[in-house]
Amino acid sequence: MTIPLLAALVCLLPLSAGGLILLSGERLGHAAAWLALAAVTGALAVAGWVAALSWGAPPISTEWTWFHVGQTIFSAGLYLDDVSRTLLVLVPLVALPVLVFAARYLHGETRYATFFGLMSVFIAAMLGLILARDLLALTLCWELVGFTSYLLIGFWFTKPEAAQAARHAFLLNRLGDLGLFTALGALLAAAGTLDLAFVIAHRAQLLATHPALMTLVGAGLVLAAVAKSAQFPLTPWLPRAMEGPTPVSALLHAATLVAAGAYLLTRTHGLLPPVVLTALAAIGVITVLWGAVAALGQTDLKRVLAYSTASQLGYVFLAIGTGNPTAAVLHLVAHAFFKASLFLNAGIVTHAVGHAAVPSASTSFDPQDMRLLGGLRRVLPGTFAAYCLAGAALVGLPLTTGFLTKEAILSGAVTWAARTGGAAWAVPIAGLVGVALTALYVARHGRLIFLGTARGPFDLTHVRESATRETPWSLLLPVGGLAVLAVWGWLSASPIHLATTHTLVHGLQVALSTPLAEGALWLPITSVLLVTAGLTLGLRGTGPADGWAWARTGEIALGQFWTETGPRAAVAVARAVARFDEMGIDRQVIRFGKGIVIGAKLTGWLDRWVVDRGLVHGVGRLLTMLGRTVRMAQGTGVQTYYRWAVALGLAAVGWLAWG
Repeated sequence: MTIPLLAALVCLLPLSAGGLILLSGERLGHAAAWLALAAVTGALAVAGWVAALSWGAPPISTEWTWFHVGQTIFSAGLYLDDVSRTLLVLVPLVALPVLVFAARYLHGETRYATFFGLMSVFIAAMLGLILARDLLALTLCWELVGFTSYLLIGFWFTKPEAAQAARHAFLLNRLGDLGLFTALGALLAAAGTLDLAFVIAHRAQLLATHPALMTLVGAGLVLAAVAKSAQFPLTPWLPRAMEGPTPVSALLHAATLVAAGAYLLTRTHGLLPPVVLTALAAIGVITVLWGAVAALGQTDLKRVLAYSTASQLGYVFLAIGTGNPTAAVLHLVAHAFFKASLFLNAGIVTHAVGHAAVPSASTSFDPQDMRLLGGLRRVLPGTFAAYCLAGAALVGLPLTTGFLTKEAILSGAVTWAARTGGAAWAVPIAGLVGVALTALYVARHGRLIFLGTARGPFDLTHVRESATRETPWSLLLPVGGLAVLAVWGWLSASPIHLATTHTLVHGLQVALSTPLAEGALWLPITSVLLVTAGLTLGLRGTGPADGWAWARTGEIALGQFWTETGPRAAVAVARAVARFDEMGIDRQVIRFGKGIVIGAKLTGWLDRWVVDRGLVHGVGRLLTMLGRTVRMAQGTGVQTYYRWAVALGLAAVGWLAWG
């Protein structure tokens, strides 16, 4: 079997499993989990085989004609380079422990089989997006990712909050899709094709000959990615998506939905003009600070992680905008592991504490409220250890993958700022501030959950018993396994900087044609000092337990804009447009139509009374009369002929005499 067919099989395995589960309804029961797990395990094995066989090789591409529109040919196919090979392994590698966790976590759920069917299709859609050779096929997978995420976020649709969160996520992502469709149209007008391989090969010519269209392409792609990856100002849908089941949150925030936008920009970064790249760097650094500050004001342990995801993806956008897509992909991969572990960790905490609540408080007690937790380190030691490892990678402590990838991003930002000068220095400086804020909110998060004493209506002894009974190894192993991948060893031969000769790093540099920047020694030292300061302040309990009010101000304002002000403004604009259409365009159309009707009636009157009855009928009647006269003259005898001859002769003589 050829490598392209093997790559296609990676996508087809979970797609087939998901289709079979969904078509079977709930009849498969718990066998649906085993089928989904088998499909994703097979996909992971095949993806690893593909990567092992072709790593470091030139891009492998297949193409076949899809359909024609006039003279334009739309093709489809697969495109496999080291970037897509990396993510082809990453998606099932993260999805597998998440599904293992979900099989136990959702045990007893009424729509158990449906959940695993949707998760399988969701994974397949993301794999198809990674493999797509052209932007049209990528868009189809993009939309399938969005639709299945809508169903998964609203999986508990009987809860009004879950249904509303799903709608909110769906609508804000549709706003981003307008940008993607605009980019497709502009690229088709500029290049005559949506084939990424062709467009990237001719990007210099396209940027030179069609600068305006390519700027529109870049702006549309950025808008699409900003919506999908929940960057500022389209961030609010991501925290609200926490209403879905914890495994959904883990997968969405790790290697699928929010990673799709970053992958799109990584794949098309060569098409982005300098002005678009600068805007992308600004959006990224704003989101880094915005997400970190918003996390400081949260009381829900999953919403803290949600804002953290937006902030960390801001570093990815910052890296792409400063011309460092290699570091962006590496941070995307590292973030997938430790953030998935943290979300599953949150699921274990809420699961154990929720089952240990005092019966009288079980209806009002929220196990996700960090103000009511505390003291869980002693009763959930394995969960706490995994949290510490994954949290260390999130804040960027040395010997973790997060430290290596953040330093690569900040080094690239410093190099870009030195080359650009002026206000560009605000980007790496803000990135360093984000490092300190990240350490602060992670320390606060961990302290409120695991340290101190229990503050809520639950007994720690009951938590231990609940954890022993309700948290078997099928929950703890996925969390621990993902946390172990936060250690630096698999990413670099050196624990303090990314080795450019490492197989993964070297392959990405070649595929993206962008080497990593060499950072100065002061940068990691400064970063470690900022992390230490943030952790110290957070662990000491600086600030109120319910978070800083100022940290929630911007979040509330932006959330209200998209849920209240934005829709009202959209309705007002729609009404104004409708009024203009009714009073302006429609009125002119009606007037024009009335003019056409009047003209038609006048033309009909002229045709009927002047042309038909006047000319046509008049000539006919004249000829008829002449015919009758001649016929009468012909049938009256010799005397009549004689009278006509005399009359005509006299007339001729008179005319000649007169002349």
